This record gives sequence, C-alpha cells and structure tokens, in this order.
Amino acid sequence: MSNIPVSLDYLDTLVRFGIKPGLSRTKKLLSKLNSPQKDYPVVLVAGTNGKGSTSAVLSSILTSNGYKTGLFTSPHLNKFNERIRINGKDIGTKQLNPLISTVRKKVRSAALKPTYFEFTTAMALKYFSDNDVDIAVVEVGMGGRLDSTNVIDPDISVITHIGKDHMKFLGTSIRDIAREKAGIIKGSPVVTAVTGGIAGKVIKDIAREVSSELYVLDKDFYCGLSNSTLGCFEYKGSMLDIKRLNSPLIGAHQAGNIGCALKVIELLSDMGFEVNVEGIREGVKKVSWPGRFEVFKLKPTVIIDSAHNVTGATALRETVKVFAKGKKITFVLGVMEDKDIKGIVKALGPVMETLISAVPSVDRAAKEEDIISISRKLGVRAVAGGGVKSALKLAMEKEGVGGTVCVAGSFFTVSEARKLLLNP
Repeated sequence: MSNIPVSLDYLDTLVRFGIKPGLSRTKKLLSKLNSPQKDYPVVLVAGTNGKGSTSAVLSSILTSNGYKTGLFTSPHLNKFNERIRINGKDIGTKQLNPLISTVRKKVRSAALKPTYFEFTTAMALKYFSDNDVDIAVVEVGMGGRLDSTNVIDPDISVITHIGKDHMKFLGTSIRDIAREKAGIIKGSPVVTAVTGGIAGKVIKDIAREVSSELYVLDKDFYCGLSNSTLGCFEYKGSMLDIKRLNSPLIGAHQAGNIGCALKVIELLSDMGFEVNVEGIREGVKKVSWPGRFEVFKLKPTVIIDSAHNVTGATALRETVKVFAKGKKITFVLGVMEDKDIKGIVKALGPVMETLISAVPSVDRAAKEEDIISISRKLGVRAVAGGGVKSALKLAMEKEGVGGTVCVAGSFFTVSEARKLLLNP
C-alpha cells in the first residue's frame, strides 16, 4: 500500500481544489462510507449571518437535555478540531487522524477529487455515525442548494438571515441568494428568522412548493431581549414561554438566533425528543461560541467579533452602542479583499472613534492602504496598524485603562487577535 498522509497536512492539500459548488462528489464519497448521514436525525442550518450561533445554541440545549449531540460548523477560529464536536467537545487528535485516513482511502478507491469542505463534511457525518449520536446539528458552509451539506435529508431546516455575501457564487440579488439558501428546504419543517421582504417571499414560496410547514420569527414564535438587557432573552412559542434566558451571546441580533433554536426544540419535542425548561436554560446559559461579541475584561476592555459583512457590522454597531453606552471606541479592522469594505466601515462609522487597519496572515486579506483610503473618504479617522499583533497593541495603548477596543472584519483577524489575548 502506498503511503497515505493521515494528518491535517493532507487536508491542507485539498485547498488547491478551491470552492466547487455541487453535490455529486460528496454523494459519491458518502455512498462509499455507507451513507452515514442517514443514521441519525439532522437539523440543517443555513443563513448569511447567525447560522453558527443558532447551531451552537441548539446543540447546547440538546446536550443539556441528555442527548448525545453532534455539531458540525465552519470555519474554525483556532484549530480544525473545533469544526467537529459531540456534546460540545472537539474531536480529539487520536480520533481525527484515523478518521482522515478512513475517508482518504474511500477518496482514492473512488478516484474522487473532493474540495476541503466536501472532505470535512464527510468526516463529520462519518464521525457522528461511528459514535452513535442521538441527533446532529449541521451548519451549511455557503449558500445551501449546492453546498455539500445539502446531501442531507434534514428532519428540520433552519434559515436564520439572508443578506448579501459570497455573491460570486450565490448571485448578486437578495432574490438569488434567498433561492440558494432555501435550497435546503425539502418537505420537512422549516424555521426562519427572515420576517418578510423579497427573501421572506422566496422562502415562503419554496416551502409551499415542497409542502414544508414554515415557522417564521415574530409570526409563529417570538424572541427578544428581556428588559432590553444584553445577554438576557425571553421566548414565546407554541409550547414554551420562558422569561430571562441568560446567555453569553450578547446583542439584540442574537434573539432571532436563539428564537430559531428554541422553535426547533419545540418541533423536536413533537417528534419525540423530550426536553425540560431547566435543560433549556442550562443550554442557553452554557453555550460556547467564541469570537461573537466576546468580551475580554482587560485594561482596556477588548471585544472581538467576527462580523465580516454589512449585516454583521450593522448588528455589531447596535450592540456596541449599548455596551459602550453611546461612547465611540477604537476598532482594529482586518477584512478580506472580496468583502464590501466600504459597506462595513460605513456601518461601523457611528460608533468608531478611530480605525486601525490590520492585515491578518492570509493571502486574501485586503491591503492596508485600501482600508485606510476607503475609511478616510467616509470621514473616518484611520491609521495603519500593520499586522494584527501590532495593530492590537497600538489600539490598546491608545484606549488606555478605561477604554474599549473592538477587533472585527474577518474570522482570520479575530482568530489571530484571540490567540494573542489568550496568550499575551
């Protein structure tokens, strides 16, 4: 037998295949693995923003209620293992290497050339099957219709929010993007935080076409901040009526994500999954989803948030307004070159005292001079920070003991900053 690399180094070699929307390669690979995705119920979660938070909340609630729960998310912040979890625990290296080897052998036998995400999707679904999970929560990678996760026939589908992102692949209009996201609707119930507009109509029409029962935020269930308190929520649905749900997820925008998760819990209850209010409270309280308005109580206070599009930046702005009590703060901003830099800076402008540009260590990072030029044209005070480490140091020195710094713009930027904050 020829040598087959079984470490994460092999996965890195798959990056060269890029992004290739389509289901055929993943279907063939899973077939070779005996279709592990059919061995357990699955909740499939799509959306432009909020899908990761919703998936994490749902997984945490199910785990707190005693169910062995698989969770597949992307991208990772610090290490690959974060993408594949059972009961909130990352897959261990001892389990990871044999899993890569198993899937790799099937790739070779079928002469396939899967992308990085297709391979890792197969890994996750196989891992959940091997470990006899009671249920899996799977986050869609990009879009929906042609995303490799859409080989799954979900028991429940979720669409959190729809906005303009990944337009090279999903289309330039909200209508086009909504159609791609709604491609995960396949006859089973669907829950959405999209409350109206063109996107809402697309979801409603597709749900009707495939005979899926549709449940819409603010129509069929409600979730909002409790007494306008960040990190405290209240929910009312067909079965549950819960006040003061405390969560480490901060911001009014998280209400829609938590609401979608709780509506899914109600639907799962109808399907035989027994849950109790205390387990729900514990799950919402214990959810771990780093890099989403994560606050480091240092001197100064440092917030990291993975907002990387206009919708995310708008949500971040509104949360900062409340958190900083109307005071403008310093932002460390590192964005990918294919993102709407102008839109992101414009959205953050009202809470931004100074922008310090940062360049994370990835090829797709936007040039520092572009961020600064765009920001200054918008009337924002902008200075060069260099790499993430130097930019964060400059921002913290500027704000001093009583100030606040926010790092945002990209998962890559936030990942680098988080490592520095955890290991100064």
